[in-house]
Amino acid sequence: MPRAPITEQVSVEVALKGRRRCVLCFGLNADQAVKAGQLAHVERDSSRSGVDDLAWLCLPHHDEYDSKRSQSRGFSPKELRAYRDELYDLIASSRATMAIGRAHPPFTPDAFRIAAHFAARSIDGRQWDPQIPISVVATDLEMTVDEARIAIEDLQELRLLDTDGSMSMAFPQDRLFWELDPLVGVGDPLRDAVDVARFVIAHDDDFVDLAEIGSALDWGPRRTNPAVTFLVAHGVVEPRAAMGSAPWALLSVIRTPSTRRFVREAV
Repeated sequence: MPRAPITEQVSVEVALKGRRRCVLCFGLNADQAVKAGQLAHVERDSSRSGVDDLAWLCLPHHDEYDSKRSQSRGFSPKELRAYRDELYDLIASSRATMAIGRAHPPFTPDAFRIAAHFAARSIDGRQWDPQIPISVVATDLEMTVDEARIAIEDLQELRLLDTDGSMSMAFPQDRLFWELDPLVGVGDPLRDAVDVARFVIAHDDDFVDLAEIGSALDWGPRRTNPAVTFLVAHGVVEPRAAMGSAPWALLSVIRTPSTRRFVREAV
């Protein structure tokens, strides 16, 4: 049978349903972590590429699922569907509250595509980066301008994006990266925030420059900034802003009594 292409709309819907959790990791090991992976054809029939025909699998499990075995029994489509449906039910009932202990926003497909577009286009992972005309967003994602505006309004309500006064330009808020990076496979700022807080606690000085944090952890601004802004927004560290701190979100941060408590509770 001829291979049916997987459309972007279908890819987005599957990503939203499963939040990029590997169906087999979840079903076999109760592993709810976000995984780099691929869309697998449940029936191993590439001519069927609808939402119900697909499941997200990590790369090792995708290879295993598609491999033919001569001795041991492989995974059946019925088994994969059962694990997938159990995962989808969990996510739907908890709004994706997973092992990392937070609930991802209830994205519409268009809102997810736009939010992911901004996360992917960001160079430094901080507020205002990037600023994109809404008409360009619509063109990039093959939407109408009205569809893009409606989705961006949804993202404004979730405090992920904002716009200029004329509603012609959109740009991310810091929260966008905390929420989207795990879903699009960029990283996980909430987990990274623990490493940043540990470094701040161990530092000799109360003031710790973001450039020093990034260098010590071998991260660039794109990974460091979201972790730091999460800590600042939640009162774990205090910010020290300064003009000309770019590409860093801040010049430095100051540890507080909450810094040590945050690390202790994260263990």
